[in-house]
Amino acid sequence: MSSVLPPEVEFVKAQITGFDFQTRSVHTDRGDFTYDRLIIALGSQPATFNIPGLSEHALMLKSLANVRAIRGHLEVALSGLSATRSNPYPIVIGGAGITGVELAAELAEGLRDLVRAHDLESEALKIVLVEAAATVLPGFDQKTINEATRVLKLLGVSVRTNTAIERVEADRVWVKPIGSDHPQELLTQTVIWTGGVRANELVLNSGLTLGARGAAVVDGYLRSVDHPDVSVVGDNALVRDPRNGQIALPCGQLAAQQGKYAATQILADLHGAVVKPYIPHLDGLLISLGSYAGVGTVGPVWVRQLAARVMKIGAETRYLLNIGGVTLVLARGLLLRHEFVALTRSLNGMQRTPQAKGKGRGNAVA
Repeated sequence: MSSVLPPEVEFVKAQITGFDFQTRSVHTDRGDFTYDRLIIALGSQPATFNIPGLSEHALMLKSLANVRAIRGHLEVALSGLSATRSNPYPIVIGGAGITGVELAAELAEGLRDLVRAHDLESEALKIVLVEAAATVLPGFDQKTINEATRVLKLLGVSVRTNTAIERVEADRVWVKPIGSDHPQELLTQTVIWTGGVRANELVLNSGLTLGARGAAVVDGYLRSVDHPDVSVVGDNALVRDPRNGQIALPCGQLAAQQGKYAATQILADLHGAVVKPYIPHLDGLLISLGSYAGVGTVGPVWVRQLAARVMKIGAETRYLLNIGGVTLVLARGLLLRHEFVALTRSLNGMQRTPQAKGKGRGNAVA
């Protein structure tokens, strides 16, 4: 972390335990830190919507540590499967927002390698994507929804919209179509939850005025409506677009934008300058659909398939440049190399046997 920060910034690694806005202090496991101005930029936490058993038995996709845990879980679960299993083992993903859709596509692409690594039949696994809304990617435009649905089905993902996860047990999950009184049972030990986020527990318990998702209500300058010396950004802030009054999308692109604005606003206060109210602006939003496909927008332009995937890689590189410059890009070079290698391999495979490749993926998860 210190390598990407300017020398005048002091970085302290500590566990925050709470805030005291009256004494202007932040409580941590390394003592209290007082402040003149505070920016709360904590990460979010999964929203479980009080679904019984979800917190205890589902795998959460939130951090790199979660990814490693999911990989380890899959290795253990698949090693115990019989090669002669009569029914496909379902890997259930709860929530078909951006994260759920991207995860489903990546896993579906990797099924062939998984079944080969564990000496299973090609039909031994299937991906089941469950979403309570009427479509995947709820809130997106219909063209994007249609393209994502098309690619997911091409990859063999079983998409179940208008279906809610009712409860999760150690060896099964119960799902129920909206409007039905009859839940359905899926025998699996692998449920991955990507069904939304809420504000960090520290914000929920801070005493700040909260809105949807438990996010702190802020004014047009991203300052808490309770304490003007406290700015809140990212998933923990309830930000409204002053142009239409709608709540701004909680996403990484706007979170980075809000962090820069909050810093600019503080500097302006110190110098007696005036800044305009914050206006959220999305440069576009791209969704990966495996290693060689994607969908989304870049500015006003709607893109899909290979063009969207390449632009997604470009956007990730640009993000690393913005927060850490060339140093961070080089440090994360292995990650970017993986993206390009996966893309190249997929393109080579498509050129050799495009029809067989598509058919094989579909059969692997049918």
